[in-house]
Amino acid sequence: MRSLRIKNFKCFEDKTIDFTNLTVLAGGNGAGKSTVIQTFLLLAQSIDEKDLENIPRILYLNDYYCNLGSSDRLLHYGADNDIIEFEFTDKHGSSVKLTMSQDQNDLNILNIEDILDTRSPSSTTGALSFVEYFDFIGADRFGPKSFHHTDSNFSRINVGKLGEYTALILHNHKFKTLGLGKGSLIVNVNSWLCKIFGYVDIDTTFIKEANIAMLKVKNHPLLDNHESPVNMPYGVSYLLPIIVSCLVRQIPKDRLFDDYEPTEEENEMVIIENPEAHLHPAAQSKLGYFLAKMSNHVQIIIETHSEHIINGIRLATLEDDVDQGEITINFFESNEDKIEPNINCIKIDIMSDLTDWPRGFFDQQAMDVGELFKSRAERYVSK
Repeated sequence: MRSLRIKNFKCFEDKTIDFTNLTVLAGGNGAGKSTVIQTFLLLAQSIDEKDLENIPRILYLNDYYCNLGSSDRLLHYGADNDIIEFEFTDKHGSSVKLTMSQDQNDLNILNIEDILDTRSPSSTTGALSFVEYFDFIGADRFGPKSFHHTDSNFSRINVGKLGEYTALILHNHKFKTLGLGKGSLIVNVNSWLCKIFGYVDIDTTFIKEANIAMLKVKNHPLLDNHESPVNMPYGVSYLLPIIVSCLVRQIPKDRLFDDYEPTEEENEMVIIENPEAHLHPAAQSKLGYFLAKMSNHVQIIIETHSEHIINGIRLATLEDDVDQGEITINFFESNEDKIEPNINCIKIDIMSDLTDWPRGFFDQQAMDVGELFKSRAERYVSK
C-alpha cells in the first residue's frame, strides 16, 4: 500500500496519505490518526480475505476490528454531498476506489455504490491484497493472563486486536523456521525479548480438552522453571503480540498453511496502536529499532506518541539493511482555520536526521525545559 485517499469521511474532506514499508502516524489527540486506521479496519472486517476478487457491496461499521456507531455520524461536516470515498493505491500503481453512501434502513452499514478497480499490468494481486494477511493490534490489548481461549478459524496467523491469540499462534508455529535459516519462531521471539528487556524466556503449552493456550515465562536465568504469565512483567505481555505478529510472517507460507497457493507477490500489513504502552523509554527505543528491521518483511503502520519509538527507528536506518527511504512519519496537526487536519510528511535522511520538525512534533520537552528556566529566573529576580 502506497497511498490512501479519504473523501468526506469524519475529519477528512479530501486528503491523501502516503505510506511506505514503515509508516508512523504521529500528532495530537483528535487530529485524524485513528480515522486513517479505521479506514483499513473497515475493509478488514468487511472483506473475505480468502476471496479478494469479490469485493462486497457493504462495509460493516460495527464488528470485530472497530465500532464506529451510526453511519449518520461519519460524514464530514463540510461535505457538499452525502458520498464517502476511499481510494487505495499500491506500489504498482493499481488502485481500488470505493464510493459509499448511507443505508437509510440500517445505520450500521455503508453501501458501496461503485467500485473502480484499476490494476496495472505488473500487478497480480490488486490494491486490496493487504487484507489477506492483515493484523491489527489495538491499544487496549490484554495484560498478563493465565490462559487464553482459542479460535483457530479466525487466527491462522492473526494475534488479534487484544493480543488474545498470541499464545495460540506462538504454540502452533514455534518450532517452524523463519526464512533464510534464521532459526525457529520461538528462538527469534525470545532473542528479541532479551534484546529489549534483558533476560526473558517465553514458552507455551496447550490444553486440548479445554481449548486453552497458555504462556509461561522466566525472567531470570537462575530460575529453574517457567512461571505463570501473571508474574510476567507487564510490558512483556503488551509487547509480545507485536513481536509474534511481525516474526510469524517471516515463516514461508507453505509451512504455515496446508491450503496455501503461492502468488507472485505477498502483501502483508500489520497495524499497531500505541506500541509503546507500558514500556520503559529504553525499551521503547529498542522496539522502534525492531519495527524498522521488521519492515523489510511486512508493511507496518504504527500510531504512536513516543519520541523514543521514532529515535529507535532512526538508529536502525544507520544500518545497511534498513532503507530510510522506506520510512515515513506522517505528523497530523489539527487546524482550526481549515476544514480538515494538516498532514506533514516527514522523511529520514541518509544521516538519520528528520527532514522537517514542525511545531508540536515531539518538542514538548524542549518547551517544558524553557518554561522551567524562565520560571526559575523569575523566582530568582523576585527574591
